Amino acid sequence: MWRVGDFLREKLVILRSDDPEIKRKGDFVLYRGKVYKITDDYKGRVYKFTENEKELNLLHLILVEDEVIADILGADLEGEG
Repeated sequence: MWRVGDFLREKLVILRSDDPEIKRKGDFVLYRGKVYKITDDYKGRVYKFTENEKELNLLHLILVEDEVIADILGADLEGEG
């Protein structure tokens, strides 16, 4: 279960899948120097906004808190660029 404080501390993040700041590999995303995992709860959901009927794919991300894993994944994602 998520809490508002998790968003404020950037433990949970919601981003557009086409955000230019992200680097993605599989279910992992590098965003602003932190590694996140795409949560299974929202995978593949598409949101339709009624203003312009544009479909928007959003990624629901949870912070990878294990520092060793985050460092390994972060180095791998950095190397992709």
